[in-house]
Amino acid sequence: MFSIYDPKTGLISSRVRSRDQIRGRSFVQGNWDPDQYYVIRGQAVPFPPKPAAQDQVCWLWHSDLKVWQMDLAGTDAQARALRARYLAKIDRMNPAWWASLDEIHQAQYNQYRQDLLDMTDQPGWPAVITWPAAPEWL
Repeated sequence: MFSIYDPKTGLISSRVRSRDQIRGRSFVQGNWDPDQYYVIRGQAVPFPPKPAAQDQVCWLWHSDLKVWQMDLAGTDAQARALRARYLAKIDRMNPAWWASLDEIHQAQYNQYRQDLLDMTDQPGWPAVITWPAAPEWL
């Protein structure tokens, strides 16, 4: 078994069974898992552990520095997707339900919805996110 890798990044892209399948590509001998190993100076080495999970933070391996770095675009996309799910959940109301709410509950609902919409204006977005608390009754 051989693991094919990109010599510029060291990232393993595929694994093949025979030498015939290598065809001039960079490889190391062995069945190395691309999610757990990368190649440096012709040797497969394990990735260091990813930083501790935080909310929707995505991590990318920085090939030059050999460290995990926050993927701002991926983190932003995941946080926006979660926010969209929260908005979709609360936006499924009907007029009769809305009419049954008193002014205080309507104001709480409106404030929570607006807080969700304004999340991307928070300082530090998307690296640091403070999620608004939904009203307990919602």
